[in-house]
Order: sequence, then C-alpha cells, then structure tokens
Amino acid sequence: MANSLGTRPIKIDTAAATVLLTNWIKIENIVFTNYTVDTQKFSVQDQNGNPVFEGNGKADLSPVISWKILWVNGLKVPVLDGGQVEIYIY
Repeated sequence: MANSLGTRPIKIDTAAATVLLTNWIKIENIVFTNYTVDTQKFSVQDQNGNPVFEGNGKADLSPVISWKILWVNGLKVPVLDGGQVEIYIY
C-alpha cells in the first residue's frame, strides 16, 4: 500500500524521515493498528522532529490510541516497524 494523505483519516503505512505535511493541522487522535507483534514501534513527529505520539504495540494486538492532541506544526512518521498509523483530523 501507499500512504494516503488526502483521506480521512490520514493513513500512513510507510515510514520516512521526510515531512509529509508542512502546514498546521488539528489532530483529534492517532491510532496505531494492524501490527502483527507487540514489539513493533511507531513514532509520529511534527515537521521539526518533536514527538507527537510514539510507542509500540500491545500484547493483545489491540489498537494503540492517543489522547486528544490538537494543533501540530507539520507531520512526519520516521518510525513505523509494521502496521499502520491512522491520523484523525478535525
């Protein structure tokens, strides 16, 4: 698959150090899902490399869901060992 930046939610399945979005976005929450082992890691950062939401899977392979995040200056996903990151925006 490929990253889907124009959809709601935004779906990221490929990690890259490049900035995906450069404008301010208002994020409701982020979900890490469809991973296969609990040790798979993910990291969502703003365009300056500041962490927004990061972690790893759960033992029961259930989705990892963030709290409300609100405004973020740009977006990149430099770490995604497997699965998919879904970003729900307002």
